[in-house]
Amino acid sequence: MKKCILPAVCLLLMLAFLFVGCGGGGGSGDAISSSWLGLTADPDIAGNLQVDIRPSSVSVRPGQAIALSVFVKDGYGHPANDIKIAFASQLGGTFDDKTAETSNGWVSTTFTAGTQPGTESIIVMTSAKSFSKPLLVQNPVAVNPTIQIVTSADTVQVGSMVTVAIGVSENGVPSNEVEVRLSSTLKGDFGSDSGKVENGWFSTTFKPDSDTAGVGTLTAMVNNASASKSLSVVKEKMPNPVLSMSVSPESIFPGQTASVIVIAKDENGSPSSSEIFMLSPSLAGGFNPASGKPVDGVFITEFTAGNEIGSATLSARCGEATASTILSIEKPEIVMKVSPSMSTVKIKERVPVSVLVTDTFSRPIDNAPVYLSAELDCDCSPEEGRTNDDGYFFFDFVASTTAGVSKIHALTTGATGSAQITVVGP
Repeated sequence: MKKCILPAVCLLLMLAFLFVGCGGGGGSGDAISSSWLGLTADPDIAGNLQVDIRPSSVSVRPGQAIALSVFVKDGYGHPANDIKIAFASQLGGTFDDKTAETSNGWVSTTFTAGTQPGTESIIVMTSAKSFSKPLLVQNPVAVNPTIQIVTSADTVQVGSMVTVAIGVSENGVPSNEVEVRLSSTLKGDFGSDSGKVENGWFSTTFKPDSDTAGVGTLTAMVNNASASKSLSVVKEKMPNPVLSMSVSPESIFPGQTASVIVIAKDENGSPSSSEIFMLSPSLAGGFNPASGKPVDGVFITEFTAGNEIGSATLSARCGEATASTILSIEKPEIVMKVSPSMSTVKIKERVPVSVLVTDTFSRPIDNAPVYLSAELDCDCSPEEGRTNDDGYFFFDFVASTTAGVSKIHALTTGATGSAQITVVGP
């Protein structure tokens, strides 16, 4: 009898153990996790990437260029290196680099909005997934631009023709495709009294009537803005200037481009077709093109400023004649933004951080010096460097062994920036 009872008791104990160990057959008991058993889900690079798309502005104007960074993490939350990504846009925006590869999780480029207003979608594609970020492309608004009027002569003989050029810029950038309308208090005819600006300029001619003499005003209007210039018409023969020159806009920042116009006339006052050569500027910078033949007496080129600040004298030569104009190269207002990839870290942990340097128009500033420091005995690695072509500098924040709030301090020429990271225990 005892021989039968002992095996039965053992069998009952085994069944009870199995029942309890399995959670009571559907009760609320704690189950053993698969990670405890060593069966973790595989955070493979292809299927579990986390992608953070960071445009430098949440809204842009049509055609505006802004800096764009992307931070990629693997399934563990660590920066993912050597991940190939591609960029796309829903509303026709463009990217300086259509493809890129991550370094310490980061990629940067410059995004230029298309002409269509609406909700844009910046798309980042990896080998297995795609990610997107909305961006508002604002409706175009009528802007009162900066206007200037240039004539081939301030004084013209009755019945003679004068070349008139209208320079138009907006926010320090030469305008395109805006409408110009012209009028005159002098009796006479414009070659065309309206037209579209190209590369910052619209040019035409004005010929006073044969019985017109005196001082009058030429007026140019763009949107609700206007500019005027005096023109004197005399009966006696006047020596005609051969070369005149102007620039639009009249002031820019280092590295920016202004449009330069040269108006050439021959000794008879007719538009000249002789080759024009741009001379070396008084400050760093260059012309593109540096020479060329005028069309209907008008030659247009571009000047891109170097890194020097001050008044640059721009000059041109045509035969024995020369002309010059002054371009102001001003120090821009700088904006600096520090963006950690995480707001909270553990002690001794490394966290990727980006620094973006732009001007007040959100245009990236490349090669800007960046100097870094962190509070709470934390480190920045490296502590200094220079921004890339997209205005970014990437570094690691290295937490110390002390818990608390650490403030990152960033410094560049003309601006400072900061960000906070909370350091917690292990």
